[in-house]
Amino acid sequence: MPGDPIIIDDGGSTRIKQLHRDLDGLLDNTDVTKNPFGAATQLTILAVDSNGTSALGILTNPPAPPTPTPTPFVPGDSIVITSDDQKTTVSFDALNNKLQIDLTPAVAGGPQPSVAAKKHSGQRRYIVENAGSISKIQHVRPGAGGFTKTFKPAASGFYTMLHIDD
Repeated sequence: MPGDPIIIDDGGSTRIKQLHRDLDGLLDNTDVTKNPFGAATQLTILAVDSNGTSALGILTNPPAPPTPTPTPFVPGDSIVITSDDQKTTVSFDALNNKLQIDLTPAVAGGPQPSVAAKKHSGQRRYIVENAGSISKIQHVRPGAGGFTKTFKPAASGFYTMLHIDD
């Protein structure tokens, strides 16, 4: 069964949800998706600036306007999302093809993430209450042929969303 999409966005604080699934482990700062993701898993980023202009696309290095093409997200990859004092890391576990989500301080000794669960219309989302808007996203692929691609939303941006789906 394919993985239900994971959505991470910033509605003032970092918000995380998986469609049709609960990730209650995030209340303790780590969880693993209940169902596997496949070889067709893609990462898409949407950033909207204060003028309502959107940019849908892939991470680029150095940062540049994204193109309208999702990028493959494969086992072994990770995504690191920085939001003020907090960091969200999504790792694609190569052994069982599941995504692991870890919440940590952005800097050593920083404040621990404070997570609240909210439910609306049958869907649960997790809010990192002491994280601000997304300031940087990195897609890391280790090993030979690996890379680190960085996306920084525009300074005029007010909404950024990551969508991971297969």
